[in-house]
Amino acid sequence: MVKKELIDEALQQMTGFKVGRWGDIRELVSSMGLTKDEWEHIQNKEECGYIDEDDVEEINEIFAEEQEGIKNG
Repeated sequence: MVKKELIDEALQQMTGFKVGRWGDIRELVSSMGLTKDEWEHIQNKEECGYIDEDDVEEINEIFAEEQEGIKNG
């Protein structure tokens, strides 16, 4: 279960990231502490604003790599 406040904050940070386009999207995901559950909620239930398909794919890759690391860890 995800908290609405955390989702709102994540969406605001994603919008700020895209507008300012600072750093790497991996930096953004890491610095905001975005969880896989929160990301899945955002993808399924929220309007992602300025995040484009390339960013979505990259975030999906981050969580896929994380999951693979858990399996192999």
